[in-house]
Amino acid sequence: MNEIIRKDIIGVLLKAIEYIDNSDNIKLRELSDYVIHNASIFQDEDSISVVVIIYTLSKLFKEGEKVDDELRNDLINSMEDLKKNNYEEFRRHIKKIYGDLANTSHEKHLYFKELLEKAEIKKGSKMFYHGISLARVAQKLGLSRWELMEYVGKTSISENYNYGTDIEGKLEFTRKIFGVNQ
Repeated sequence: MNEIIRKDIIGVLLKAIEYIDNSDNIKLRELSDYVIHNASIFQDEDSISVVVIIYTLSKLFKEGEKVDDELRNDLINSMEDLKKNNYEEFRRHIKKIYGDLANTSHEKHLYFKELLEKAEIKKGSKMFYHGISLARVAQKLGLSRWELMEYVGKTSISENYNYGTDIEGKLEFTRKIFGVNQ
């Protein structure tokens, strides 16, 4: 794992635990938006997993509702594992958190799978907005391109995406690369 990513995830988990302790799901959601930036730059699965967990927590637990202690402790343990550069244990705890979220309650269990899928798709669309190709985002999140394209198509992201310059500009750029003068 890249050292910058490791330190950033540690900081994010520390803030997430603080926001959980204060039952501040709005700040938790804002935090997931911050982490998506690193996930877009480094395109690493660890950042993406943390983003999805934090976003899911912010949606799953209403304002003022407490996250159970086991889930909170798993977040703390995953952070401690990263501090010790124990990536295998970190990933094991992250996987356990996914399982814990799925088993929070019967009512929430029915909601969780759909929420997790939507969280992955929403965060994936933000990665696309940051310039990562749809194919790459879908691969990193384990989604199909179609799922992601359906969501991106419903937003204005694709209209705002900068596809480059005009044909003349592209030709001029290509000529410069190959040293061809006209």
